[in-house]
Amino acid sequence: MKFKPAKQNPSAAIGGLILLSILLLAIFGTLLTPYNAFDLNFEEKLQPPNSKHVFGTDEFGRDLFTRVVYG
Repeated sequence: MKFKPAKQNPSAAIGGLILLSILLLAIFGTLLTPYNAFDLNFEEKLQPPNSKHVFGTDEFGRDLFTRVVYG
């Protein structure tokens, strides 16, 4: 089986970009999130997604996007 370069194989290029983005998010994730994943903020509990919290907040007021990135 002969392997094609990523230019000729779009699936390999897309897979490589996904893998690269996951790797960069794992390395630089703490720099991209404005909140601490473990801080409780009961005043902002169960907020829907908005400009302040992209994925919203959980029952303890923690930012869900931050928790997903940390996870």
